[in-house]
Amino acid sequence: MRLRRRLLALVDTEDRLIAELGAGHSRVERLRNENIRELEMIVDDDGWPTLDDAGEEGAEAALRIAMGAVNRPSFMRLCLTQVLGAVRRGEALPAHAERLAERLKAVE
Repeated sequence: MRLRRRLLALVDTEDRLIAELGAGHSRVERLRNENIRELEMIVDDDGWPTLDDAGEEGAEAALRIAMGAVNRPSFMRLCLTQVLGAVRRGEALPAHAERLAERLKAVE
């Protein structure tokens, strides 16, 4: 579950920085953008992190990163497409697709 650890480390680092500096701080925004780029590479290389590959916590971390991509709605749409496909295959939680769809709807 290397992917799980990788994704959890990304959100953990962001959470710690938010606790230290506040959510709107420029360093937090920079880190959030780095996390989005990291998730984009994962999705491009391997598709959406599935429950089998990342575990439930890792999949939740991936979702949190994708939901933070409010300035990149095209990436959020790509993630939603990937999550929906994973849900159809039984590899992702339907609630993740619902949450991401709601977030995307709010952004667009």
